[in-house]
Amino acid sequence: MKFKIVSKDKMYVQALKRYYEKHYSDRLDLYFGDIEMDAVIICDQDMKETYNENHVLTLCDKNQVMTHKIRKYQSGKDFMEFLTSIHEADLSGHSPFRVYGFSNVVSSAGSTSLSLNLAEYLSQKGRTLWFSLEHAPSSQYYLEKKSGLSLTDVLFYLHNDPDKLKNRLSEFMKDSFSTLDQVETIYDLKQVSLDSLRNFIDILEQVGFSSVVIDFGYKTAWLEELKIHKKIMCILQNLNHYYRFQFYYKHKSTDDYCVFINRASSKGTAHENILKMVNHLYYLEEDQEVMEKKWQSKMLQHIMAKHLNLK
Repeated sequence: MKFKIVSKDKMYVQALKRYYEKHYSDRLDLYFGDIEMDAVIICDQDMKETYNENHVLTLCDKNQVMTHKIRKYQSGKDFMEFLTSIHEADLSGHSPFRVYGFSNVVSSAGSTSLSLNLAEYLSQKGRTLWFSLEHAPSSQYYLEKKSGLSLTDVLFYLHNDPDKLKNRLSEFMKDSFSTLDQVETIYDLKQVSLDSLRNFIDILEQVGFSSVVIDFGYKTAWLEELKIHKKIMCILQNLNHYYRFQFYYKHKSTDDYCVFINRASSKGTAHENILKMVNHLYYLEEDQEVMEKKWQSKMLQHIMAKHLNLK
């Protein structure tokens, strides 16, 4: 794709141009100035009405492809990388609907923090919803605000008033990244079935979400039953996690799984022979304490995007 940037801030444009010519001229088609050509236009917010083209990105305070926004004041590298990640379908609003499933065979492997990081990354490309199916989710340590809609509400509306559920979900679409509040009791969570999940995912696609990220916790079998586009398994580098992983997946195909191993938080010895069944295996060096304090890790998002082929 070709891009051209038009802004009244000449010093800003010149700074971007210098960085582009030095680092990205061979990787990105970016032009500077109001040149007559077919390209995605990047301009100031008050200049948007000047152009009639559908593909216009406005310079503002955040990156959000689906609402045609790009953060003005960010590093030259982040600015260029954001442009390289954009596809034609992103700007036209027809991004393919994708479901990402995270699971772990033993708790504290990092599935919640990793799934939230992926959801944060995907929200830069389109409207994204994250929720957890764990009985004792650690999301309460990461998420501070209440969304106003819980999984309990979803189950109720699914059975009684699907149209009302669509309306409630449409309210979520005001934000690029939304989360469902955790159910209040384990009893409510037991009401979640494969059929209810299938119906819920269908509705999410109908109302216009681009990505759904689900933290399945121990419900590893559900990843085999549902249509999950990317299946991610999280384990720690210790004997317990390795052997439990082998036990659960000894008779299953793991070709379509991407396995992330957090070895920074465990002093265990790696048993590579157990992992020979996995084709897509990646180690994470991120410290667990850092992950728990701040789940919005650009480094983790970059690693996952790379290994999941999302860039």
